[in-house]
Amino acid sequence: WLAPQGTPESVKDNLRSALKQTMQDTEVIGALTKWSIERNYLDGVELNDRMVARMNELAPLAEQSEADLPDFPFWAGTLCVVLAIVIVLAGRTDQKESRTAPLRHTAAIGCLLIVSVWVLLLEKTDLPFAVTTAVTVFAVGQLISGQKKVDTRTLIQTALLTALGIEFVFTVLFTVALP
Repeated sequence: WLAPQGTPESVKDNLRSALKQTMQDTEVIGALTKWSIERNYLDGVELNDRMVARMNELAPLAEQSEADLPDFPFWAGTLCVVLAIVIVLAGRTDQKESRTAPLRHTAAIGCLLIVSVWVLLLEKTDLPFAVTTAVTVFAVGQLISGQKKVDTRTLIQTALLTALGIEFVFTVLFTVALP
């Protein structure tokens, strides 16, 4: 009989005998037959062996918790580093060609930092994907818009639709568990 750990033997024996008597009742036998349930009563080692055998039979059908996806944080971090190098090199080349117009790479570097923080938050915390993505898209949008007047409602709507859309595509269509 399955009982919580630490249950006294006298209680287990009482439960065991009650279950045996119940399995002999004609009404219970009829219900079990109607529902196509075997009338087996296993106990002790026999029960443990049966449970191990059933678990081994069902193990291949168990849901796999690990998705077969690339290492997202590694590739996002690598992309950020490569883009940072490209930004720095492009800035040097452009400054050599034209000294009259100062270059402002702050938006690009800021976006890389925001995306890097987003990746770290997803990797190291239990924050929901949709929330962190919405905040990231909003922050990047604000940074890119700079001094220009931007309708905040439109930016919030875009951030929410992007985050929830991505979550829907991955969780419903691709059935991938997101953080």
